[in-house]
Amino acid sequence: MNIKANKLLMTAVAFTLLFAGCKKESFNYQMYNPQVNDIDSVYFSPGAKMLVADGRAELQFIVEAYRTLKIQSPAGQKDSLVKVDVRKLPEGSVQILMNGQPYNKMVFSTTNYSSGNLTFSAKIGKAVSKQFDVSLRQKQVVPEKLIVDVIFHVFELNKTDPGYDQLTYQLVTQNLLEDAINDMNNVYNNVLGNNPNGGNANIHFRLAEKNVAGNILAKPGYNMITYDKSWYQYSTPSPSDFSNKVNATATYTWDPKRYLNIYVIPSGASNSMGSNTPNHQIVPSGATPIPGIATIISGPSELPVGKNYETYGVGFPRTLLFPGTGRRIELSAFVGGYYGLKRTGVSSITVTDYCTDTRKYITTNQFNDLVKVGIDGMKFLADNAMDDNRYPSLRNSFTIDQVQRIRNVMANSPARMHGHP
Repeated sequence: MNIKANKLLMTAVAFTLLFAGCKKESFNYQMYNPQVNDIDSVYFSPGAKMLVADGRAELQFIVEAYRTLKIQSPAGQKDSLVKVDVRKLPEGSVQILMNGQPYNKMVFSTTNYSSGNLTFSAKIGKAVSKQFDVSLRQKQVVPEKLIVDVIFHVFELNKTDPGYDQLTYQLVTQNLLEDAINDMNNVYNNVLGNNPNGGNANIHFRLAEKNVAGNILAKPGYNMITYDKSWYQYSTPSPSDFSNKVNATATYTWDPKRYLNIYVIPSGASNSMGSNTPNHQIVPSGATPIPGIATIISGPSELPVGKNYETYGVGFPRTLLFPGTGRRIELSAFVGGYYGLKRTGVSSITVTDYCTDTRKYITTNQFNDLVKVGIDGMKFLADNAMDDNRYPSLRNSFTIDQVQRIRNVMANSPARMHGHP
């Protein structure tokens, strides 16, 4: 064996002996499993301060648990509360108390209005949350049924336009409009939700069967209007291009005494569709004006003067008709604005929607969570139809006060008196 081969052999033997003398280190890693005695603080919210005693409306409780961690730093030791996932606590750890007695369900409903105000809190181990009072309110008296004929003015790109791509362009189909109307009926009539103050507007929206001349429509509720690039003020279309065209073309607005005019605008959800809130009302002798609607006009036969798009109809972005698989087509917020409602996400606690039972919240940093922090500091599950379509919310309910405002506007705002028994 030559010298080189001998050195290689000795090196191999040395490595073998080295690794043979080593023992693999081990550490028993374990995930932290919180226990009841670890909990030092409990946050609790009943989700609302009022509840309709109709057996359908629900309080949906929110419980959060925190434990204290001692954090060592150069400045010394500091105690810090760290959130604990209550779902990982042993079963039965979270106790709900109603009037000081165990209730132990995460939702509450009742038909017993006579029980008066209720007090709720939560307890985990020795930690007890702040108590909250909830006022019961009487079951809603459902108003008379109204039928509203709806006409969708659908703007479709002309197939002769250079920008038309037959492989990618999606036409608005009759099925989409039917789905949209069905969802509106479900929301306005409180079919889907369990809002603690949910109300039934008793409005039946239906696709109009006849046009203004009395002729049967080939597609109920569907009026297609083609456009091309000549409509654009700039290189791409904007909502104002279409609202300006509506205002300049009388035939694009059907009689507002007979129809709810809805404009399907080729736009995305992040663009403003303009303001379609009512600005005109009639105040009968001895009646109280609807707050937030300034102008009073002389009589019920008089339609207000104004631009067609802003005064006599409501626009929404076309993308709402293509929400994705398994998602609803939700137009209720846009139509709700047309009937005088305001958005629930506000910029300041001073902003009002004239409804005492809506749960409003500051929009800052609350775009991605289904649970919101209300302007009163109470957390709640977002479910109001006037929540922003772009962000998480169930959007399945109006409140009783919102329903009352809608009905008042339909009864007293001339451009919106198109509901009939």
